[in-house]
Amino acid sequence: MPTLPGAFLAWAAYRADRAEAVCDTDTKTEVLAAAVAAAESRQRAQLIGPGAHRIDVTFTHRPEPANNAVGAQREGRLGSIVAYYQRLRPARLVITGEPGAGKTLLAVELVLGLLTHPGRGPADPVPMRFSLANWDTSRPLQEWLVEQVHAQFRDCGLSLADVRGLVHGHRILPVLDGLDEMDTATTRAARRRATHALQQLNAYQDPTGNAPLVLTCHTPQYAELAALDLRMRKAARIELDPVTPAQATAYLAARSTSPARWTTVLDALTTAPNGTLARALSNPWRLNLAATTYEQRHPDTLTYLRHPDQLLPLASPSVVGDHLLALYLQAAVSQHPTRPGRYRPDQAHRWLAALAAHLAAAPASAAPGTDIVLHRLWPMAGPHRVRTADALLTGLLALAVGFTSAVGATLGTWFTAPLANGTELTDPRWPIRDDLVVGLTAVLLVGLVFGLATGSAAGPPTGLPLGFWAGLTWGSTFGLYVYSGAGRRYVVFLCCAHSRLPWRLGTFLHWAYEGGILRISGMAYQFRHRELQDWLAARPQA
Repeated sequence: MPTLPGAFLAWAAYRADRAEAVCDTDTKTEVLAAAVAAAESRQRAQLIGPGAHRIDVTFTHRPEPANNAVGAQREGRLGSIVAYYQRLRPARLVITGEPGAGKTLLAVELVLGLLTHPGRGPADPVPMRFSLANWDTSRPLQEWLVEQVHAQFRDCGLSLADVRGLVHGHRILPVLDGLDEMDTATTRAARRRATHALQQLNAYQDPTGNAPLVLTCHTPQYAELAALDLRMRKAARIELDPVTPAQATAYLAARSTSPARWTTVLDALTTAPNGTLARALSNPWRLNLAATTYEQRHPDTLTYLRHPDQLLPLASPSVVGDHLLALYLQAAVSQHPTRPGRYRPDQAHRWLAALAAHLAAAPASAAPGTDIVLHRLWPMAGPHRVRTADALLTGLLALAVGFTSAVGATLGTWFTAPLANGTELTDPRWPIRDDLVVGLTAVLLVGLVFGLATGSAAGPPTGLPLGFWAGLTWGSTFGLYVYSGAGRRYVVFLCCAHSRLPWRLGTFLHWAYEGGILRISGMAYQFRHRELQDWLAARPQA
């Protein structure tokens, strides 16, 4: 029978273990919060563009017939989104808007605002954005979240068990971006991934009831689902408003180094608020296009290449959009913040158009893709071609032994470099790097073990080098096939697709991200806007 002192010591040890566990969880939460804040700060800078000028977009609450969150105000704006969200009970928000209205930027602003809020405590959940386009809804939401968080932030020292504890302990606030990107318009409602996603989101609970989360979706797609009584329950739905002419003129004047050049355009926006130009430039995406394209200068003389007055005679908003998109890549390449001359505009157009066309070539039952994931691009070069080349390459690697380890390591860094210096914590090139490192390590370990074993049996003079050689021969096939499937196939894919894409595809995509042409979502690249992706997919050449 336990004595009183023994029982007290056991109780004290239990309390100490519990306090240490809580402290450890809080520490991991704060480490993750710091990493997310750094990544989202870079993402916001990419979305806003040069000069950090942003439009304080407004939004309107759209109450549903039932199951609304309480505390939602009738109107709000970008600058006060954190206060708006914190008043909701439960803290569940649906952000809707037309294409280009600024849903992603509003979500990023909410994430950063919650992370930097003065009242934030160590036990508060970490808001994190996830792209819904790659969620297989046959998998439970929390299982998918664990996979996504670990893939993005494992280099922060978070193990899979750590991440699972944070997700299941509701230390992660999911900000789910792109419900509209999960299905095609022709997919039947019962078969839509969005339908199953909403079912899981409505079942997502914490100890207090409906768990906090944020969802974004285009207005038409959400309205279509809501008409079938498919919506997020116990949530506040808001809809982003069009940019007003006053907001548009203030933004263009702020982005320009010579506002006088824009005088005629600004006057047209003010005097004709329902005119073609005002309707064409009624969202942040189009305004950013206009500012980027018409602020482009000649690289030698620094004279402006075009005048904003060229926008005035265009016949319709769609014509304005096509006109701006046709000029955008050339302007974005020339105004790249770090390497403006690294790639020619026609090269960038051709490579990005090939990727956009691949994303558009989705099966009839699935929505066109948005995520550019390096190790999943191989079907783009023809699945049979890549598989055949993959098998041949592995056979050659089994023959070229010493060459395998040296060249393999070079390929691992050359195709995905630079990865070590100054890269972000969430770099979509990491899976390829890690996969190749694991495979090549397996090659060397098998060769070393086999060589030592053979050398011990046959004698040091000849047994050790022959054993090591034989071990590398077998290990190259074993290691690269068993432990490096994604990395190996990515290298084979580049060999098969070299006529359509650059050899250093990862480097090019990251350059496009740094120039604001692409954005990063999780461990994938995405086009800055779906309108740009669709436009490029239809135009393979500049």
